[in-house]
Amino acid sequence: MPALSGRTVVVTRAPHQSAAFVRLLEAEGARVVRFPVIAIAEPASWAPVDESIAALPGFAWVVFTSANAVDAFLGRTNLAPGVQVAAVGPATAQALAQRGVAVQLMPESHVAEGLAAEFARLDLRDQRVLLPRAAAARDVLPEALRRQGALVTAVDVYRNVLPDSPGEFPAQPDWITFTSASTVKNLLALVPRELWGAAKLASIGPETSAALRKHGLPVTVEAAPSTQEALVRVIALWENSAQ
Repeated sequence: MPALSGRTVVVTRAPHQSAAFVRLLEAEGARVVRFPVIAIAEPASWAPVDESIAALPGFAWVVFTSANAVDAFLGRTNLAPGVQVAAVGPATAQALAQRGVAVQLMPESHVAEGLAAEFARLDLRDQRVLLPRAAAARDVLPEALRRQGALVTAVDVYRNVLPDSPGEFPAQPDWITFTSASTVKNLLALVPRELWGAAKLASIGPETSAALRKHGLPVTVEAAPSTQEALVRVIALWENSAQ
């Protein structure tokens, strides 16, 4: 019997990113309820982005920390020849590959701290680094690169906002999955904690787990590495061990 047979699992990812995740969960027998808590909106202004695009040939690196950043930035321009590209993890690298962009650097730990550690091996003094990212993103990576002497330009290429109508939250779900700190914050804004029932909470990685604990929420399982495949696997392992 599949590990998640009879279990209701809430997926909070944005709709355009959840299809593969849902298929993986359903392959384990889960009853999946899509309850997207994130919608993607344009930045408050495209002006800083367009200025960075005009100066793109002068950058040594362009660093992407999400597939959304790839779609937003490369939906507006192509990368200049000779610019090196870094990706935080496999999903981001895949989004780049789909646009024909090769990745020169990707960490084993698919979080900003892991990417900073990889860059720490390089000499970045006086090198210009462009970081297209979400509005209100953490400053861990740009600050780490600046400490190495890099000249960092961080530009907001999209915003994570609350969706207009995420749908109906299920009664007494068995699991709720979180794939970013934003999914934690937004679900709390949309659904009061008491309506989550006794659901177990599954986190895709350290940053998401930190967001859960910040709100006093227990992390039942955390994926390692920080991929949706690993997240499904760790949920299934928990269920198998509990039987």
